[in-house]
Amino acid sequence: MTANDSLLTNIDHVAIAVYDIDAAVAYYDDTFGCTVTHRERIDSDGVEEVLIRVADSYIQLVTPTRDDSPVAKFLAKRGEGIHHVGYRVTSVA
Repeated sequence: MTANDSLLTNIDHVAIAVYDIDAAVAYYDDTFGCTVTHRERIDSDGVEEVLIRVADSYIQLVTPTRDDSPVAKFLAKRGEGIHHVGYRVTSVA
């Protein structure tokens, strides 16, 4: 496989775990003029998420909605910060 054959096509999103999602949204709005393009609560994962569009990618802010969620455990161990990076790919097969 060569560099031109890469399965990775772009960065889809950078997920940032935060304690207070509303404060984080306000920070991105006040500091960078970013606005929320999507917001949802995912009860099965125990998180609330917000997507903020940045060019062709997103910043995904995630906060726990319950203490046993993976994001709550991440915050307890590492504090706020980058949780993961999501890539766009040519195929998921």
